[in-house]
Amino acid sequence: MGEKEFEDKVLDLTFRIPQEAVFKDGRVYLPLRGISEAYGNVVNYSKNNGVIMISIQQNGK
Repeated sequence: MGEKEFEDKVLDLTFRIPQEAVFKDGRVYLPLRGISEAYGNVVNYSKNNGVIMISIQQNGK
């Protein structure tokens, strides 16, 4: 079973996320939305064209 938290060793922080990481067929699949939002970024998905856009928020900007 996958983890529901991840560790940023550079920032020395641990983030809880609602989805698990999944190991399947020798690959690790990460919940991109959960990780992106944990860093304060905004994730949008367009059902019309299947595009996912992550707006990276810069500190103080």
